[in-house]
Amino acid sequence: MKLGAQVESGLLQLATKSLVPGTATDAAEQPAMLELQKTYGKTIHTWAIDISPELPLGSPNLMVSYTADGQGPPEHMVQKRDAEWGQDTAAKRELRKGYLPPYEKADGADEWEKTHRGVKFDLDGGPPQPTTRGTQMAWTPLRYQPFKGLYLAYLAVTFFLIRVPLWYLWFLRRKNRPRASWSISKCIRVMAYRELTTLPVKVGLNSGHPVPKSDDELKDARVVWIDGLAEDSPAFCGEVRSFASTSGVEPARIPAYWFLKPGSIPPKDMKAQAGERTVLYIHGGAFHLGSAHPRSHASSIAHGLLAHSKSLTRILAVEYRLSATRPDKPANPFPAALLDCIAAYQYLVKDLGFAPYNITVTGDSAGGNLAFALVRHVVENNIPGLPRPGRLLSLSSWLDLSFSRETPDSSLVRNFATDIFSTSRSNRFGGYGMQAYLGPLDREQAKTNRYISPVSLFINPDGGYFRRFPRTFVSAGDAEKILDDSLAVAERLMADGVEVTVDIVPDAVHDFMVFTWHEPERTEALKRACKWLDD
Repeated sequence: MKLGAQVESGLLQLATKSLVPGTATDAAEQPAMLELQKTYGKTIHTWAIDISPELPLGSPNLMVSYTADGQGPPEHMVQKRDAEWGQDTAAKRELRKGYLPPYEKADGADEWEKTHRGVKFDLDGGPPQPTTRGTQMAWTPLRYQPFKGLYLAYLAVTFFLIRVPLWYLWFLRRKNRPRASWSISKCIRVMAYRELTTLPVKVGLNSGHPVPKSDDELKDARVVWIDGLAEDSPAFCGEVRSFASTSGVEPARIPAYWFLKPGSIPPKDMKAQAGERTVLYIHGGAFHLGSAHPRSHASSIAHGLLAHSKSLTRILAVEYRLSATRPDKPANPFPAALLDCIAAYQYLVKDLGFAPYNITVTGDSAGGNLAFALVRHVVENNIPGLPRPGRLLSLSSWLDLSFSRETPDSSLVRNFATDIFSTSRSNRFGGYGMQAYLGPLDREQAKTNRYISPVSLFINPDGGYFRRFPRTFVSAGDAEKILDDSLAVAERLMADGVEVTVDIVPDAVHDFMVFTWHEPERTEALKRACKWLDD
């Protein structure tokens, strides 16, 4: 059966006792409800796929189960939901009686009761985009005016006039703070970022920066254009080329930015000087956000490395293609961004003459994922004229898109309330980015592809997949949800004989080096990383 709308979960998630507002489902369920009733002759409700291990359907964005008429969530939870979200469930039930006339049950209508598996429905426009950790769908009307403007205005007013004052009062008591060492200001900033991280997907905000027409628009920076890998390039090879063919991805010309240490003057042709060291920086942003532009949010890492390193005078930041998926126009799935990073590395080595051993590949969050994938591609394919880089600097890298380590003792659960990501079960970390990055690839790739999830538990840790990797510095905050990714990659690197330095920073959130307010942790960690770079 085809549904013309994607129905998001509107029920309480019983396992976590977290509430989901009903506004999105109210908008979607009426056009879908009648069709479901015609087919199954029953009242239906929707669940997030991760609500229970009893629902082994895989992981579609929409999983609809149908129950006997009159069956529903416990009444006390209905009352709690109504009170919190200003709903009137009793009135909604009466309304439903008006557009749900009785129908005869179709064949198979009792299948759920027999198997406890539920039923998966296809959507118009192609198969559903599954995730491995529940849904992360935007309520589409918020992406259009006037709804978008009204929502942002409402958010701004309530944020500054209501939320910030309430947070301040709440965090006056140190025991109410997510981490006892955090100041009130840091607590409020973390809470604010939890709201901000949901906005790009929810309302369709663009975090990109236009490419400057000339260097005159930049301060202590230069913009360059890097040609995509040629069709016959030795670097366009191996599994990455195969994945590009599967995903319909081709190399492309991209911009990149040279960050310059204040006061330094690079050569006009930007060629490497004798013995010069540099960094290839790959920004984070869950594969669909961020920019390499010197005025972007992520630029603070490149600026920080230049400020504290004695050996670096410039850093190249690559403006790789960002991925997108529904409700946006799907674009640039894996390995588009990786091809861009390979081209940038080739530019440094072959076009500018940097010795590979003088290059440190650096990435934070999703950029760290791309950094590991770039190094893997170079190491495993023995590309003529393109040896491995000298070092790899990993900053809060996101290295397991399958979240295979999610257990009660994992950092995903342990640090659930201490990181910068939303604690709402309907806005879980990385859902949109993972879907966008995988694109048309089978979702099993998030579990088993070493270029995408190199520390997944579904990949044999004894496979020697990190042999011949360069010396590596692994930095992460011990308050971040994906801390285990950094610990796991350090363990696997060391098991394969790689020289590894691990720097886990107490009470630091995910990607803390990006945040100039995350002091003193940020500066101290940058100094340690730069000391390692300068050795």
